[in-house]
Amino acid sequence: MTQAQRQWRKLMVDGPVTNRRFSRRVIRQAAIISVSVIVFFVVVGGGWALYSKISADAEKAKREAIEAKARDTATQVQKDLGLIKDRLSVLAREQQTISLFASGAEDTALIAAAEEKQSRFEQALKLRYIKPKSYELDNASVPPFSYASIDMLKKAETRSQINTEVHLFGSPNEHIVMVERVTNNAFELIGLLHLSISINYFDELAKDLTIEGGYAELTQRASGRTLVLTKIGDATLRHGKATTVSVNDTHWTIAYWSAGEKMVAANEETSSGLPIIPIIVLLLLIGGAVYFVMQKRGFASASSSSASNSGDDLVTYEGAVRAIAEGAHPGVEHMIPQLPKGDRITANLKPVSQGLASDDATMMAAPLFDSEADTVEPLADEVNQGETDKEDKRLQIAPVIFRAYDIRGIAGETLTEEVVYEIGRAIGSMAHEQGQQALVVARDGRISSPMLGDSLIKGLRSTGRDVIDIGVVPTPVLYFATYHLETGSGVMLTGSHNAAEYNGLKIMLAGKTLSGDEIKEIQSRAVAGEHNSGQGDLRHTDISADYVRRISEDIPVALGSSLKIVVDCGNGVAGTLAPQLLNAVGHDVIEMYCDIDGTFPNHHPDPSQPENLQELIERVKAEGADIGFAFDGDGDRLGVVDAEGNIIWPDRQLMLLAKDVLSRNQGGKIIFDVKCSRYLKSIIETNGGEPLMWKTGHSFIKNKMREVDSPLAGEMSGHIFFKERWYGFDDALYTSARFVEIFGNSEGTPTELFAELPDGFSTPELRLPVDEEMHASFMEELTKKIAVSNAEIIDIDGLRIEYSDGWGLARPSNTSPYIILRFEGESEAVLERIKSEFRGAIQLVLPDVKIPF
Repeated sequence: MTQAQRQWRKLMVDGPVTNRRFSRRVIRQAAIISVSVIVFFVVVGGGWALYSKISADAEKAKREAIEAKARDTATQVQKDLGLIKDRLSVLAREQQTISLFASGAEDTALIAAAEEKQSRFEQALKLRYIKPKSYELDNASVPPFSYASIDMLKKAETRSQINTEVHLFGSPNEHIVMVERVTNNAFELIGLLHLSISINYFDELAKDLTIEGGYAELTQRASGRTLVLTKIGDATLRHGKATTVSVNDTHWTIAYWSAGEKMVAANEETSSGLPIIPIIVLLLLIGGAVYFVMQKRGFASASSSSASNSGDDLVTYEGAVRAIAEGAHPGVEHMIPQLPKGDRITANLKPVSQGLASDDATMMAAPLFDSEADTVEPLADEVNQGETDKEDKRLQIAPVIFRAYDIRGIAGETLTEEVVYEIGRAIGSMAHEQGQQALVVARDGRISSPMLGDSLIKGLRSTGRDVIDIGVVPTPVLYFATYHLETGSGVMLTGSHNAAEYNGLKIMLAGKTLSGDEIKEIQSRAVAGEHNSGQGDLRHTDISADYVRRISEDIPVALGSSLKIVVDCGNGVAGTLAPQLLNAVGHDVIEMYCDIDGTFPNHHPDPSQPENLQELIERVKAEGADIGFAFDGDGDRLGVVDAEGNIIWPDRQLMLLAKDVLSRNQGGKIIFDVKCSRYLKSIIETNGGEPLMWKTGHSFIKNKMREVDSPLAGEMSGHIFFKERWYGFDDALYTSARFVEIFGNSEGTPTELFAELPDGFSTPELRLPVDEEMHASFMEELTKKIAVSNAEIIDIDGLRIEYSDGWGLARPSNTSPYIILRFEGESEAVLERIKSEFRGAIQLVLPDVKIPF
């Protein structure tokens, strides 16, 4: 150190006390000014970015509000039309109608019966009873039976759902046409109902619909032109581009214009609809506030005072800036009224961390909804406030819809909007008692799902529960959302793999999927009307992109080893995401039936049945694909077909998956259900795992996984559950991604990998039709009749008899009126022997039943 430097230090640091104080004060003030200037410019600079985001978000919010109104209008039309459609469907299922067609009645009898029933339908012009393939053009009748009607009937021969249409529009004979199938007890088509309704229906519809601040046109495309069927609302608002929404079950579209369009247009012309001056003023105030806080509190002259206060001030400052940046600060709302309210909750919708911090769903650290500022879409006034409302007239709810691990019934019959509303109230009350405030709700693509979904949401909200509606997504995305949005609770409205007329609910509360006694509790609450009352909020969000991104972060992208994959979604709800996910991890996808259609026009959405995989097998061979994946109606069951067209049943899928998972989790418990191959047990043991057989049912399996901390589980129906690197729920989309990861890390082809696995002689799942009310008595009698000498009986779920050289199973289905059967033997002869023993016992119990093997 030089002499000059030593003198300067002596003056400034080691000199008189007055000099030391003066120097430190100068430094402190210089620091205050410097930091304040920096903060000021950072805040102002950030303000411009905030301003741009607010402007864009405000426009987006207006657009979304307009789209929501258009969807609401389309839903109103669908509901109104659905009342007529439902009556026609009921008529088609009446025994009198079925018997008439089954008897081969003459045309005169069919005409007479139709004329008798026509009075059931308001504004009906003509009801026709028509034999399949007996269609003749009749332009003389009123209204005419045209080529368009013949085309609808031909489609109805192979499809379960035919969209409503307008025929001969603009002519004196214009009318609306609906078609309904008549089937016998074997679900074979025996007749068709053809209903013509007066075009005056649209006048009544326009009177019933209410549109505030908007204008809508109901349209239909025909011969390349748009037909305007009816107009609703203020026609002066018809300017600019319309927002269009399809009306389900019809060929109609709602074209919607809103008064908000003028505001959006004005914003576009002026580049902004938000006042920039208040934003600048606010930011100046923030800069001054920061300076004031730092001078008065953060840099007090006494060092002890500084130490005690600065921490609190820092927290206050950071919280305010964060709130402003996220649009949550009340000052921003008051000065910028156009700020979209939806942005104020984004801070609490936290994405899942890269590594899962907990095995169970974590609850929200902060309330998801602000009770004062975030009230959205309030319930109707009829919702009463109070602890409990037991004054309602109770509905008759069919006990049969409450199954072992979910709720399921026929939409419009055993599962109506009123019934789902009551179930929603029961679920919401149970959630309240478990400390669950917010629930995620989603639905599949079935025709009945929008209306039943609305009833479910209303029921939940009527108990004070907040609802996050994530729209039409596969069931695994609903489960993912309960973790990603940190609610821990959710309800999926889905008919799963069942036929189009079914629908149901899968329920998760506090991280646990409900089953058994918990489903019974929902039943008792719904029947008795035991529920809380309140008014919960409703939010809409889309997390599909988050779901795909989360999986694509977990599964390595195929580089130079991409596969050609045929994906058959069976027109189920997985059709949007499954191809997108497999593309995202680097594979070439050939799509089959990936457009969502709740009528399932091509084949039944159940990959556990061989007949539903035949088209996939043919397509895989024709395309020279490496593998084929099939998904069920709600995307939680997976079917697999190799390049040679062999069906890889889920128990053999589990063998390959178990080998991979156990390579990293030695000693892990691998769970499988009673329908799985005995060879799966040996594969698990050979690869260092512990096999655990358990009862069938996604809820039972998931809860057992939690109990024993299993990294992998699965069942013969196609549900596969990963706890390793995932969340422990059944997810066919994620499972398909894990398969392609295994294929990419292996030298052999997928076909070669599966061929290496042991395989006995076995049957697929077989279904014996037995009414659900008879399940218990049938199983009791079967147990008495069947020979079990020199065999082990496993009765954790139905009756599984383990012989030394094979096994046979009979168990009652939890979801449908069938006894599920499956058999396996070391040889074809052994398999036939075991089948024969079961066949003989079944014939003793039900001598008239048709045995499916």
